[in-house]
Amino acid sequence: MKPIVITNYSDPICVWCWGTEPVFRALETHYPNLVSIRYVMGGMVRDLSDFNDEENGIGGGNPETINSQLRIHLKDSTDVHHMPVDVDKYHLFSERVTSSFPQNIAYKAAQIADPERADAFLRRIREATMTEGAVTGDYSVLDRLAEDFGLPIEAYREALECGQAESTFKRDVDEAIAAKVQVFPTVTLSVYGKEETFGGYYTFADYVARIRKLSGGTIEPVKPDVSFESLNRLLRKYHLLATEEIRAAFDFETKDDLESWLAPYISDGTLTKEQRGSDYMIALASRKFR
Repeated sequence: MKPIVITNYSDPICVWCWGTEPVFRALETHYPNLVSIRYVMGGMVRDLSDFNDEENGIGGGNPETINSQLRIHLKDSTDVHHMPVDVDKYHLFSERVTSSFPQNIAYKAAQIADPERADAFLRRIREATMTEGAVTGDYSVLDRLAEDFGLPIEAYREALECGQAESTFKRDVDEAIAAKVQVFPTVTLSVYGKEETFGGYYTFADYVARIRKLSGGTIEPVKPDVSFESLNRLLRKYHLLATEEIRAAFDFETKDDLESWLAPYISDGTLTKEQRGSDYMIALASRKFR
């Protein structure tokens, strides 16, 4: 077992979970081979009829009203987490799509079909939801995402059809309830067995401080390997990365510094740059899915 274990209570459509993705990219590069992350799906929206987020002014049950409220919340959140969100395309809920349970269950199906790539597929669901306007509460949309991502599609579909994915999701929800999770993300950080649980959005510096405290100062972050080879490994795992994820992963002080480093690879066609709402994303030109 790795010395740093993160249990992340999450939901695929939670904007603050999306906003935390750069933190996890930074953990990968600053604590190489020391961190394992276990995602527990919390099922944030059982049904719009009983969903109410008073703190952020979201609720009321009407799908279009909630979509409008969410668009305001998403736009405001980008000033904090700096991840791209295409507010204009966002229309996640409708009379037919009223829950986030399908996205949660799809992740559990991916875990069953391809455990090694399931976490990257979870990130793909977030990305499609936040930056492409994908109605990811529709199982047919999730199926296309899974197939394009390269999951073993028959095993994925079987996990959904036989009910195994839904059963494992229900166990996740039970675990989140037992852990008294109130907000997403909520994280239990364990370092050498010493634990701390905290809910909400926290920066990479917050995680460093907590790891330092729990380890008694014995585990410190290392300088990341700022190289195309390191970026290539991340892009092959996740397919697309927001500029904020790359900036955080490789410790660039500003976005301008990052863009200067990326420019030669974009100019020679090795990397592509794709506008996504409030920002853009980077991919290998040779990537297989669109």
